[in-house]
Amino acid sequence: MQLQSRFLIGQYFPGNSFVHQSHPVLKIFLVVLFCIFLFQIKEIEGFLIIFMALLLLFRVANISFKILLRGMQPILFLLGFTFLIHALTTQGEVLWSWGILEVSLEGLQRGFFYSIRLILVVMASSLLTLSTSSVEITYALDRLFRPLKPLGFPAQEFSLMLAVSLRFLPVLLEELEKLIIAQKMRGANFTKGSYSSRINAFMSLLIPLFQNALDRADQLALAMEVRGFDPDRKRSSYHQHHFDQNDWKLLIYIFAVACTVYFLPSLASS
Repeated sequence: MQLQSRFLIGQYFPGNSFVHQSHPVLKIFLVVLFCIFLFQIKEIEGFLIIFMALLLLFRVANISFKILLRGMQPILFLLGFTFLIHALTTQGEVLWSWGILEVSLEGLQRGFFYSIRLILVVMASSLLTLSTSSVEITYALDRLFRPLKPLGFPAQEFSLMLAVSLRFLPVLLEELEKLIIAQKMRGANFTKGSYSSRINAFMSLLIPLFQNALDRADQLALAMEVRGFDPDRKRSSYHQHHFDQNDWKLLIYIFAVACTVYFLPSLASS
């Protein structure tokens, strides 16, 4: 399985759904609000509703659930680490102890909820990049940071840097996969042997990986310079986005999901 196929953030799947056609500024703004709203939820029912709502958006955008599952694999270690940290550091009713280590019931609950939040944040961020091209992301970030220009903030350069960074992630993973295959053909083993030998095998990939990344960055800079890119000159956009019915569909859908999650506890108690 290719490494870049298991990393969702940074990839783009073209489509004609209202998720793809929505205004990129609106999508980025909604993802930011979603992350803030997500940390206000305390009930498992709310997480389930949001999870099902995100799955439906993936379905509407015609993005396979298998792709979503593969994209979750790179964050499994982070999920386990987050769960373990909260389980061991949260005070409460002790369920298991060994020396100075204690696992509490409250820690397990807190670790579970934070892990669920992390999964949902990755899902929402992945949906954003999977349904939004790098050109649209650059356009949206430039519009969002433009009010900071009078303060001396380089909005165009910063938005371009973020967009290029997102799109470079799959490229770097592809380069890493090629290097791994080349090293295996030379007799390197990344799955067997002692931990020190495995670490040394992976360390041998860092120098050529960074060299390839710098070469690609240099080629990109030359291509932009040849095409007349000037960071100090005011730039226009070939694609002009306007608020239309696709944006209303997305807004109504998100508003309905937020109202359901917000009013669910009161409805259940009554």
